[in-house]
Amino acid sequence: MNWKANEAMSMHMKKIPYLGMILVAFGSTLLSSKAEAGSDDPGGNAAQCTALASVDFTQIQDAPTQLLAAKPVTDRSDGIAYCRVRGYVAPQVGFEVRLPLANWNHKLLVQGHGGWGGTLWGAFCDSYVARGYACAISDTGHKSTIWDALWARNNLQAQVDFAFRAYHVTTLAAKAITEKYYAKGPERSYFVGCSGGGDEAMAEAEVFPKDFDGIVAEEPDLDAEGYALRAAWGSRNFLDENGKPVLSSQDLDLLHRAALADCQDDGLKDGIIGNPMACRFDPARLLCKSRKTPECLTRAQLDAVKRIYAGPTTSAGEPITWGTLPGSELSWSFNFDNPHWQQFAVQQALGYTLYGAEPPVNSLDFDREYQRVGLGDLLRMPYANPDLRRFKAAGGKLIGIQGGNDHVLTARDFIDYYETAQRTMGGRAATQEFFRLFLVPGLNHCGGGNGTIEFDRLGALEAWVEQGKAPDVIIGARVSDSYIASAKLPTVTVDISSDEDVQVPANLNLDARRGLVDRFLKFPLDPSIPVTLTRPFYPYPLYPKYKGRGDPHNAANFVPVSP
Repeated sequence: MNWKANEAMSMHMKKIPYLGMILVAFGSTLLSSKAEAGSDDPGGNAAQCTALASVDFTQIQDAPTQLLAAKPVTDRSDGIAYCRVRGYVAPQVGFEVRLPLANWNHKLLVQGHGGWGGTLWGAFCDSYVARGYACAISDTGHKSTIWDALWARNNLQAQVDFAFRAYHVTTLAAKAITEKYYAKGPERSYFVGCSGGGDEAMAEAEVFPKDFDGIVAEEPDLDAEGYALRAAWGSRNFLDENGKPVLSSQDLDLLHRAALADCQDDGLKDGIIGNPMACRFDPARLLCKSRKTPECLTRAQLDAVKRIYAGPTTSAGEPITWGTLPGSELSWSFNFDNPHWQQFAVQQALGYTLYGAEPPVNSLDFDREYQRVGLGDLLRMPYANPDLRRFKAAGGKLIGIQGGNDHVLTARDFIDYYETAQRTMGGRAATQEFFRLFLVPGLNHCGGGNGTIEFDRLGALEAWVEQGKAPDVIIGARVSDSYIASAKLPTVTVDISSDEDVQVPANLNLDARRGLVDRFLKFPLDPSIPVTLTRPFYPYPLYPKYKGRGDPHNAANFVPVSP
């Protein structure tokens, strides 16, 4: 989920009075003969749904489950009708399952969580329920907001749940509930998650390789300590000694335009960097010749920019982790001049989950702190291991998605992981039999951005798993700004103070709206939804290049090329 959208939502939600919270529910049920007989058009009724709450699931092996509530939802304006089940797996993993009341497609989709978890984003199941899926989501084993990691301090059980256990036991519970409700278990099971959900996706592939037939892992945090140090480093260089930005919004726009000009290797000057990994942008040409103007940067500004691109180093110049890729400049203010984000990305990551004491952002010692980050391997180890042999042997398929403009988790992390996995799995061909990585030009973190960022992740995975059609290309679309601006925003759970989904405020900026609307689009896109351009994505390391003829807004006029 787009962090800017979520931050704006969280701030607005604090002004709204909340109902008391009932966390999580899952269950199963004794089925009527209608559900047993309706194998061609499986579904259940309201009475069957309500009955789920009284079914005993405490004997599920490895996932003793208690149901808290089960109720039918039939009054939605969009016509989506489902049985909403909430419960928990002992000792504290909360979850929600949404079961279509009719036309179940015999499949289960488990939706990953973002940030620090802690809430139930059941609404993020809506587009999948509309496709006929039973859908589940977890709170990752604790109760908090996605911005809060206090739960992790001195809490080993919660850290284990968050790192890898919560979604495994949620999946076991969801499969049992689905089987009980429809008198038949799911024929296929899929996992889709971004950011923290991408971590969960990778943990499933590596630690529990038989949970899912197919997985979409989008922008996982494969360097948990590195992104925290990168955020602190960026803030250290982006702000002066008085805490004021050294680069104005006008300066950032200048820098971004220059990066685009130097990195357009896809045959078009369209504002989208087709292959950010190949960009060799040198901002030195922006140096002011004399006085500062809107079209140049001072020496001090250039020095700060170069350090941000290069990434954290020791005082001796020894690299600690990756820097920020060209194309992300317009997000620097959010990343580096935002106390809310700095607290999330640095103080809580290092303090609550790694060190056990909250370090001040502005006084981190980069000669010392990076040597301590191994204390955080409990959270990173389950999803940073590139040995995927068990997942491949189980027949699983894995699609990796990485945004080229990701301002939170640099594309270098996922690409480094993928290249290491290729060496582990016996080369590119052997890896692409089950695992393919797609670098999406212009995509910010989990949504938003200036590229063709609306695409059917799940459809590509279904075709690979169910039809054996490996994804040689995925077509991305750019839904028109006018549609995004006028689209009805969803209701989502953004705070543990609320039991029910709440309406997202309407006054989000356009990019934040797009990042949120993207997650609720139904695929294939309705022909009535206006699209301004399409663009292909190819498995890494291929990237799209314009043929030089034909409509540059049409994906058909691009070809895959190697860097």
